[in-house]
Amino acid sequence: MHAIFFKKNKKGFEWQISEMIVFFFGAILLIALVAFFLKLQSALFAEEDDGSIANLKRLNEEIKELLGTSPDQDSKIINYFIGEDKMLLGFDTGATNDFTIIAQSKPGQMMFSSAYRPFKCGDSACLCLYNGVPGTTSPNSDQNVVDCTSGGMSGKNIIFSSPGIFPIPNLNPNNRIRQIRIEKNKQGDTYNIDIRST
Repeated sequence: MHAIFFKKNKKGFEWQISEMIVFFFGAILLIALVAFFLKLQSALFAEEDDGSIANLKRLNEEIKELLGTSPDQDSKIINYFIGEDKMLLGFDTGATNDFTIIAQSKPGQMMFSSAYRPFKCGDSACLCLYNGVPGTTSPNSDQNVVDCTSGGMSGKNIIFSSPGIFPIPNLNPNNRIRQIRIEKNKQGDTYNIDIRST
């Protein structure tokens, strides 16, 4: 009787190990399937990027690098692209709605006199890419926002200035790549970031 009891426990123990192995591989398979479907969903429903979002993120990285350099004045030159009907605004640090039009694919065609800081920016300085005219009030502050980024700028007092990267009205629409100069000028604890065509 003692031997039968031992065999039952042994079989029960073996069954639990095999069940755990099946459960483990099943969980891995389930996680992989969920990840695959999430990527598929984001690919299907994400806005198609013509390169404008990638260039927004690159510009943010270049500014982040400049903010990390030790000289109070520093600059770099990069190539920049903005897609058709897109606009890039720089919002200064703080709760105000102070902004600078950095780039506009069709200068003068999107007329507006104010822009309300998108919720994603919080109080940090940030760069926002729009597909159309920005929102002018709190309820529609995210109107036409494609993406905003403030990586490396949060916690720093930043003021943007720019005469506009694309100031030439008859710029060839097939060539929206421009060489731009990003300049950092630190005064006290304030960083002035000037972005202009070279």
